[in-house]
Amino acid sequence: MRLLDDLFGIPSGYVLDFSNRTFAEFFKHEVGIDIYASKYAYGSGSKGKRLRSFLDVEPEALVARALRSLWEYREIGRGPSAANDDLEKRNAARFFQLVHSMDGNGGPVPMAVTDAVPVYVAPPAHVSAELNGRLLGLANLTNADSPSRDFSPTCSTYIRSHRVARSG
Repeated sequence: MRLLDDLFGIPSGYVLDFSNRTFAEFFKHEVGIDIYASKYAYGSGSKGKRLRSFLDVEPEALVARALRSLWEYREIGRGPSAANDDLEKRNAARFFQLVHSMDGNGGPVPMAVTDAVPVYVAPPAHVSAELNGRLLGLANLTNADSPSRDFSPTCSTYIRSHRVARSG
């Protein structure tokens, strides 16, 4: 439990940067539960205590889903440079080992406990150039280039103007 305490700031009574409202919305949207239901009201009823209670009473698969969602939320707020720390890498490996032990599937694959670092491999230059050319070609399309006009951001304007013309 100490790992989760450290990752999500639970001992303080807070969980990450959630307010009571955003904490409730997060759990409703991501997990489909009301985290402010009486079964999660433990001790002071703080977000940290409610999360601990949730971890204790819910099935492991649901807990794993919530933890993955909390991890994603945490990572979005931290930015890419924070993930390069050695302690953070070890914590990530331990976290995903824990989550995988709960449900055994989905989510990021846990890193080995070694200091392995994922490496980005850029595509060959000719592939990058071709993709870039295709994207620029798409960006330069106009409504006149499309016979169906279905993809156009002005599609609703197009349909509205034709409805008015037909009805008039």
